[in-house]
Amino acid sequence: MHNYSFDNSMDPGEILNLTEIVRAQVNVNGEEIGKIEDLLIVDKDKFAEVTHIVVSRPFGRPQLVVPWEKVKSFNKKQVVLDIEQVEGFINSTRGSAIFLKDFVLDKKVLDSKDRELAVVYDVGLTLTNGKLLVTNVDIGKSGLLRRMKLGWLAKLLSKSVSEENGDRVPWIYIEPLPENIGSFRGDVKLKVIKEQLSDLHPVDLADVLEEMSEEDRIAIFRELDTESASDTLEELDPKAQRDLIASLDKERAAQLINEMTPGQAADLLSVLPSWEAKVIVELIDDKEKATKITDILEKQDEKVIDFSITGYLSFPPDMTVEKAREQFAEAARKKAAITYIYVIDRDTKLLGIVDSKSLLLSEGKARLKDIMTERVVTLSPSATLKKASELFARYLFRALPVTARDGKIVGILLYRDVIALRHRYVE
Repeated sequence: MHNYSFDNSMDPGEILNLTEIVRAQVNVNGEEIGKIEDLLIVDKDKFAEVTHIVVSRPFGRPQLVVPWEKVKSFNKKQVVLDIEQVEGFINSTRGSAIFLKDFVLDKKVLDSKDRELAVVYDVGLTLTNGKLLVTNVDIGKSGLLRRMKLGWLAKLLSKSVSEENGDRVPWIYIEPLPENIGSFRGDVKLKVIKEQLSDLHPVDLADVLEEMSEEDRIAIFRELDTESASDTLEELDPKAQRDLIASLDKERAAQLINEMTPGQAADLLSVLPSWEAKVIVELIDDKEKATKITDILEKQDEKVIDFSITGYLSFPPDMTVEKAREQFAEAARKKAAITYIYVIDRDTKLLGIVDSKSLLLSEGKARLKDIMTERVVTLSPSATLKKASELFARYLFRALPVTARDGKIVGILLYRDVIALRHRYVE
């Protein structure tokens, strides 16, 4: 359990769900005075900020409405208030106040053409710089399960099955809440149309993040999971990258860098001061990748082996197409290269390649060795990036295998790491 103390500057916390916060204990001077009933927010377009907490009290006592500035510590189970007399906070709501639970939860979600999409089952919040920010609305199955007091099942499903894109809709995609919104009035409306919901991938946030203030950008970015944050970071302009990396502790920065290929990582780190890049590289868990990144940054070697990755799909030649299809999803998890399947023997010698399209169209009982392409264009570890760029331009492949003299595959070179780099190392 994380305890967020606001006495000092605060590190970014986990994503909090409104339904998990409601009914948390509220303490004053070591005694429980009630439970969280609701949160008051002010809508700031890019996100909403919690301004007050509403506290319900037992025995029919009136509710308290306490400014967020009076919150001393906050977590899912307990809130500690820094107040002397509770009576001074009775019935102090403003007429224009927005109650997050009462006014937003269970509201219909409409797209920009007023077509009904779903219902707000939960609301995501994050703690940053001593503020509690509303950063998304949850319209997915996990949110519904939490409402049904089946949070354990939601967590179990999230580990085994990826939620569909759009289940958590970032607040930046939500239009300003209507002025007449209330317990039974108003809807939550999106700035996008229904067909665009499936495109709400973290990478698509890059353009929006670049238009935001630095504080807002950092708040939204800290909400993303490691993989999404890493993808988004790659798409931002150098200044935004530099600002975001500077806002993170070095361990978190290294965690994001570790999700990238060596070429992408070197491209990103090139915007930082050399000493800062060096500290981050030293914290990367994959020491082989760290060495490659260092080589690229120092421009000591422009060989393809420094840009190659080992996260590729490989299956044995006698595996059937049907079996390969069954194992594809699990084998492809967290792999950077899944366009091609590399058919290898027990000694990792490359025998051929099967592209993903052929796998889908081929007869299920056929074996991979029967449908693979045996004449494979490969690169040697000592080949230059210039040579690789020429092969990519000639054959239009998305990736090229790197093989040793004995034919064993030692890595994969991705097209994007040679052609799409902003920091080019080819002549």
